[in-house]
Amino acid sequence: MYKVCLCDDDEEFRRALKNKLYRIGERHHIKMELIEFSSGTGMVFDLDGEAEGVDIFFVDVLMPGITGIEAAQKLREWGANAQIVFFTSSKEHVFEAFDVMPLHYLIKDEATEETIQRILLKAVDLAEKKQQECFYYKVGHIVKRIETQEIIYFEIRNRVVCMFCKENRQEEFYLTMDKLEKALKDKNFVRVHRSYLVNLRYIHSIEAKQIVCMDHTCIPVGEKYLEQIRKEYSRFILEQI
Repeated sequence: MYKVCLCDDDEEFRRALKNKLYRIGERHHIKMELIEFSSGTGMVFDLDGEAEGVDIFFVDVLMPGITGIEAAQKLREWGANAQIVFFTSSKEHVFEAFDVMPLHYLIKDEATEETIQRILLKAVDLAEKKQQECFYYKVGHIVKRIETQEIIYFEIRNRVVCMFCKENRQEEFYLTMDKLEKALKDKNFVRVHRSYLVNLRYIHSIEAKQIVCMDHTCIPVGEKYLEQIRKEYSRFILEQI
């Protein structure tokens, strides 16, 4: 079951989009729970603390009050890792949308059912992969599991790993940096310092001596890692487009 959010102040367009999604879901056996909002303000208000439960957002860019891009930025700040599809009547704001790493930016006049189907199938495929991505670790004699999208970064000191997660959650366990890197291979984490591994999805900006995360945490960058960080981050961003 995928939770899909539709946000558009144009009721007619929203209704047409909902019907298209239902038909596509029936054809491809995709179970969806659709929730609707007529404004960015309403969406942000109602999803405060619950944004992480949404898998896919279809959001209009231009709405009264909070714009779709501003609403998406707020959801990202709260840790929402969903696929975001923007709708608009023009390409005027396309570059502003890149900050929230949308899956697609679609002109409303081009929103045919065939196009929506292609986008939805891609979004569902990505959402499914994210649901399956987990990191396993051992605390004492207990093996635990956490979705990698919940982890912001790791800090390691003398084999003691401190895992920093969303909602200010932290946990400690024993592991070497080499084994930690191996466990997180191909899971979009990058080594930024001899003591830090960072989740690429939570990097807000890369500076010469530090990385700034989405939650404003600043993490030191080792000079020898800087080139690889930029390379990996560029790859990650391109994969999201």
